[in-house]
Amino acid sequence: MTAPARTVPALVVLGSLIAVAGCGILKDSGEEAREIAVEAARHVLEENRDSLTAVLRQEGRDDQRLRAAAEEALTGSGDWYALIGVTTAARQVEARMVFYGRGEAGGGGTYKDYIVALCATISGTAGPGAEARAGDLTCPGTLPSSRRFSSVNEIVTLGDD
Repeated sequence: MTAPARTVPALVVLGSLIAVAGCGILKDSGEEAREIAVEAARHVLEENRDSLTAVLRQEGRDDQRLRAAAEEALTGSGDWYALIGVTTAARQVEARMVFYGRGEAGGGGTYKDYIVALCATISGTAGPGAEARAGDLTCPGTLPSSRRFSSVNEIVTLGDD
């Protein structure tokens, strides 16, 4: 049994309407790549926050030793983050850093690659129950270099989606 002649054009029209309506629902690959990049930068920040928390919880360090331990814990390979500087005073540590994130989405003609930089401080006071916290930082005029890429598409903050 075959479908009536009017059913086939109606199905084509219905399919076209669904496709057009769906365009507003699906994310653009550029938007998706940006979201992935922002999340990646935040993930690297959290890893470093955890590293500084571990340093802050170690006993018996004066400010000079705290600074050295923080610098050692936060100095990375230069691929996904860079340490701008560390200051210590009265057992308080503040690290100023840049975290990079890369997102890729789409494929073929819709492929997008997006790189962000997130400048932040990670700080806390040394002690047994110490917990490092992150805060926004204005990025320097020239970002520290990374071996993975030479430029970024956007500088983001902790509050960016």
